[in-house]
Amino acid sequence: MLRHSKIRVLPAFLWAVFVAFDASASPVLSDPIVRTRKGGSGSIQIFELPFRFGFASFPGNPDEDNCFVDSESAGARVSCEFQNLSGQTISLIDFDFTLGQAPGPLVFSIEDPDNLFEFETIDPTGARFFGGGIPSGVCVGDVEPECGGGHFFLGLVAFPEGSVIGATASAVPEPATLTLVGAGITAVVARRRRRRPA
Repeated sequence: MLRHSKIRVLPAFLWAVFVAFDASASPVLSDPIVRTRKGGSGSIQIFELPFRFGFASFPGNPDEDNCFVDSESAGARVSCEFQNLSGQTISLIDFDFTLGQAPGPLVFSIEDPDNLFEFETIDPTGARFFGGGIPSGVCVGDVEPECGGGHFFLGLVAFPEGSVIGATASAVPEPATLTLVGAGITAVVARRRRRRPA
């Protein structure tokens, strides 16, 4: 009687081990997030636009002094702090992705909790923040200038390991500015045409 019960217990035990192993072998899908936010103190200073920054192979640290690598509930996080000292508002940040080996289909999302930008787009090839933007900070003093303002963070979360991400920050004229420039050019052309002798 005892021997018979042991035979029944053994297959159940083996099944439990197989299910546990199978579950642990299945990768947990984590979906990539690109994030911008205000803040920072010491940071990578931007003096000229456009400005290009290359992140290390995810989740590597591209700049030990101004970036940190940790994790949150969504997965590994790489976050770097910057300071806009270009004298222009950064109104466009473009990210380009070369993804590492993904364990399955991914859903890409974008976060701008401080509403720095007016519009955001993202897909498996890259992300874009545009409109609004990050005003420039100011430096005071000639010998050892003190610079304040213009701080912001760029963060990457839960990208497939080995992904390579780059970011380019630019100043793009607002639509109203472009309209004024267009109107000015039109006025100059019209004036020149009037001055030509017939």
